[in-house]
Amino acid sequence: MIVETPTIVNDMNSWQATIEKSWEDSQKQLKTLKVSSLYQALITCMILPIIPETKEQYQAIITVVKQTRYGNHILDRFRKALRVQVSKSQRDVILKNHFLAQGMSEAEREAIDWLLVATGTVEIAATKAKNKETFTAEIIQELRASYEKQSGSVRVTAEIISSDENIMFAGRDINLVQKYYTGNKPALRTYLAALRSEWDYPELGSILPGHNRQVLGTVRLHRLYTQADVLDEEHYNGIDLDKLNKLRFKAIEHDVNTSRRPVLDVIAVNPRLVITGGPGNGKSSLCRYLTTCLAYACDPKAEKRDKVNGLENLGAGWVHGAILPIYIRLRNFSASEEHFPLTPDDATAKNLMNYLYATKARFAQHLENYLVHEDTKTYSTILILDGLDEVYRTQDRLIIQSVIENWADTYPNCRIVVTSRTYAYKHDATWRLSERFASAELVPFSGEQIHQYVKTWYQQAALMRPSTFGGSDTAIESTKELAANLIATIKQTPSLYPLAKQPLMLAMLTLIHEDNRRLPRKRAELYDQTVDLLDRWNIPIADDKLAAKLKNIQLDRVRAALKLAAFRLHKRQLLHHRHPTAIERKDLLDSLLTQQTQGDGLGAAIEDVLEYLNTRNGILVSDEIDTFRFPHLSIQEYLAACALIELYDECEMPKHLKPTMDTVWTFPDNLVALLRDDPYRWRNITLFAGSIVAADTGQDRRWNLIEALLPDEIISPLPDEFVQSTYVASEIWSELWLKPRTRSQRATCTDLRACLQAIKDDHRLDAPERSNIVCILEKLKEGCLEQ
Repeated sequence: MIVETPTIVNDMNSWQATIEKSWEDSQKQLKTLKVSSLYQALITCMILPIIPETKEQYQAIITVVKQTRYGNHILDRFRKALRVQVSKSQRDVILKNHFLAQGMSEAEREAIDWLLVATGTVEIAATKAKNKETFTAEIIQELRASYEKQSGSVRVTAEIISSDENIMFAGRDINLVQKYYTGNKPALRTYLAALRSEWDYPELGSILPGHNRQVLGTVRLHRLYTQADVLDEEHYNGIDLDKLNKLRFKAIEHDVNTSRRPVLDVIAVNPRLVITGGPGNGKSSLCRYLTTCLAYACDPKAEKRDKVNGLENLGAGWVHGAILPIYIRLRNFSASEEHFPLTPDDATAKNLMNYLYATKARFAQHLENYLVHEDTKTYSTILILDGLDEVYRTQDRLIIQSVIENWADTYPNCRIVVTSRTYAYKHDATWRLSERFASAELVPFSGEQIHQYVKTWYQQAALMRPSTFGGSDTAIESTKELAANLIATIKQTPSLYPLAKQPLMLAMLTLIHEDNRRLPRKRAELYDQTVDLLDRWNIPIADDKLAAKLKNIQLDRVRAALKLAAFRLHKRQLLHHRHPTAIERKDLLDSLLTQQTQGDGLGAAIEDVLEYLNTRNGILVSDEIDTFRFPHLSIQEYLAACALIELYDECEMPKHLKPTMDTVWTFPDNLVALLRDDPYRWRNITLFAGSIVAADTGQDRRWNLIEALLPDEIISPLPDEFVQSTYVASEIWSELWLKPRTRSQRATCTDLRACLQAIKDDHRLDAPERSNIVCILEKLKEGCLEQ
């Protein structure tokens, strides 16, 4: 039987009605078309009934497609496919050649996916299926197996159906805010404008090197944001903590694509969700981005003025239309003495609503119009609560737990997203939310996401501040070259790639690269700038109750404590362990206490400094309560090297090592002794030390380190303890082709050449190291000619 074409399809409702009316006939025609998948069957059922027979029908469907969210992506394909009057027998040819063929672009596939949702095709198929659960499981499995990013809309919709969530408004660009709003429109527009003004920028204000607030004003998060991924539920909740930690570390070193899903898809599926992750993993950026996009989607005039499509920015997987965002930083709520309850028993949704009345002024009185509307079939608001972990006291977290749970009971039509650092939301945490709140953990960026972030950053830099790059005539080409340079540097530098996979660290690297037009050649300089930026990351602002306590904080003293903690941590690090081990809270307190008693001290109470390190500063990461680690092993190694150079009298050496000349250890003898005793543990730290002292105005300390690393007597073969130390000495020399200027330095240069000749074929070194020695010997021949 041939599917009957409707008289006119002039909107999405009539398209859906046509699909539903023609469903049985479409199923019969499917048997003759021999489609290869359930996904292709859905496309067939959507397109087949609306293939036009007249010009009037053709023009109507083209107008409908043109007006949809992704119409500009797919309009040319519809025009090409339907441009001629076709007979009913030719319909299968149109389907196979234009809508089921392999040649669709990613943008076209995204538009088709969105139409499958917007026309109700997926929902109708689920309703008509003999077993709804089987249908949704099959389509989800099919899309995940191919892992087509552009299939997010269909996958998300199927998952919502499988969880019995209503998607009446899925895919349709209905402004739900306008539907439920009863107050004056200027108040609504003012509220939405305030959200965009406050949250549509990345948290880079205090760390932009060389930039001022005018430059910061040009950086807009909705233009810059690169969507993160989360571990899927099977991996996050289905394995024990030890295996989960191994997976976390594996994701830092390698792209793990089989266990990750786009975070916005997960938010779209789950009406109540907790997003976890380490500091700098993108939790707050996600909250800001979600708030900004919806604040635009709810304000069509602002979208048109600023040329922003809020819903399109959220991706095809966002099927809930334009709903009202309510964004709250939980640490600000907890600091509100007037509105924050005293005990968990006193805590209700009313406390949070009163806080909103106090902070949202003109618009607060209208919020409940959205929260308590009578239509229970759809959501009209989303409450975004950022930073559960930044509420430091256990009692306060329990209070917030009670507030959130009561809010979910009181306003069931309000979606809820909560963010927290992973350690604060472990499974046995007393403040963990009930099982109705799903949870997902952010994972490091993939190589593709690194590329996207860097490319987008420099594209926006060229558009928004061309004068920084020589003017509008040269900015685009200059930034293309800079982006390509940074991406290549990250890919070609094994120590940088894992660092760049963490969003905050990638932001640091990009800022340093833009400021210098390259990444520093000296590793120590790069890490010094990175640590300096991390020290300034998320410094408390004026309206934050922690700000007053930290106004006189001495970051140099704090950093000294961290350097000593890094040295102690590395000293007990498991051999060959690729990731930092944990610093216990008591050990960190001891380091801080030592600095508190020296000079002017820390400039703040130890507990306040610890809270700052625990919740704001990016140098430490907490995977579980009262334990800390550095965000990457390279940061730990750099700080440990600093300790051995600057704080050598406070670095407690292993008891079996004894100083040779004096009664106390000094640099570089302390480092040389450690390297010869345990070369694999201390090798990178020695290289960092060489890079650090290379920044000296003179080069004496660098030559002294090289000399100390070489044996007093050159014999062949060199004893084991001198093989690695000689090779490390050669790398320290070759980093910047150190030129000898004094007689003793020329003698050291000669000794280095002789030692390298003795080990260039030594199989106690790896093949790449032996190959590198040949190159270094050539450099030495040129660099040490003046004898």
